[in-house]
Amino acid sequence: MNAITLESETGDSLSPIIGKIVTDLFSIVIIFILGLGVAAYGAFVLTTIWDWFLVPAGYATLSFKTAIGAALIVSLLTAKDAKVAGAMRALPENNPDPSVFGDAAKRFTIVCVFMTMVLASAFAWTLILPN
Repeated sequence: MNAITLESETGDSLSPIIGKIVTDLFSIVIIFILGLGVAAYGAFVLTTIWDWFLVPAGYATLSFKTAIGAALIVSLLTAKDAKVAGAMRALPENNPDPSVFGDAAKRFTIVCVFMTMVLASAFAWTLILPN
């Protein structure tokens, strides 16, 4: 049997490229799912601590959905710079564009991706949890 192969204009096989794209997309999905798990655990910890210390002081009980929202807001406002710094350290050292604009563009892109992931996580939780 002849297998169907994808080839580029130069005759190279596109299978490794498609495999890398599929692997990257799978990795993004796994990271997103793990992020939802971390958000759920953070909300559990927040509601537990809230119930231990603030409910006896007269504050209302914190719902799980509200705790997830609060944790996402705090993470967006406080951990953004740390995540951006970590992502910037992960960039290759041999940067082809060492200009300030190139670094600023990379930082801006990383911040936008992080904020989009937080927004997607918040949207996913609004779909998962009932009102």
